[in-house]
Amino acid sequence: MVLVNARKPDFFNYQMSLYQVVTEDGLMKPVLAAKRGGLFCGGSARMVEKALGVEGDDILYIGDHIYTDAALAKLNFRWRTALIIRELEHEVTALAKGRPHRAKLKELMEKKELVGDLFNQLRLARQRFVSGVRLTSTFEDEDRLNETLAQLLMVMEVLDDKIGPMLEEDGCEFNERVSNFQRYTPYMYFRSPSQSLAHDRNLTEYYQRKYQKEAVLLTE
Repeated sequence: MVLVNARKPDFFNYQMSLYQVVTEDGLMKPVLAAKRGGLFCGGSARMVEKALGVEGDDILYIGDHIYTDAALAKLNFRWRTALIIRELEHEVTALAKGRPHRAKLKELMEKKELVGDLFNQLRLARQRFVSGVRLTSTFEDEDRLNETLAQLLMVMEVLDDKIGPMLEEDGCEFNERVSNFQRYTPYMYFRSPSQSLAHDRNLTEYYQRKYQKEAVLLTE
């Protein structure tokens, strides 16, 4: 069964008129129901279910638009869905090729987080020290503490210079409990972690097979 001019997203929301194409030059006649083996125009998703005799997750719907195809088919009819994204072909190649870049970025971010956490802890300790709250004898020498803070700040600036060109800012942060923030100082800057998508899987094998093999050929 072939169905054209479905007029999505209305195809998934309304019972629209259905026409059967009866001649090669496109002459159509109105019909009440679709049937297997026919060529139709218009109609609705519910008509397709009735014509095929199946419904829900017995149908796999393949589309190329996340809203007019995948989302509505899943939400309204519980169809299984597959999304065709031509750009993924280039993205998977770029992800595999950029693996060393992301590994270096992750390493720099971890260093920045470690140094930044130490800097924030010392900064908070200095603030308490100046306010007269002396929790430990480690910070009796304020000059030495200021010197350590300055050195850590320089290290973070160097890391920022390296990270900046590599990083696209994303300001979303999620956490399940507000109490999880208690271990952080008020100066902590949170960054959302990199998210893995479905096509990110098995990139290690793809990268090793494609790019490390090329590297070996270039060195030989």
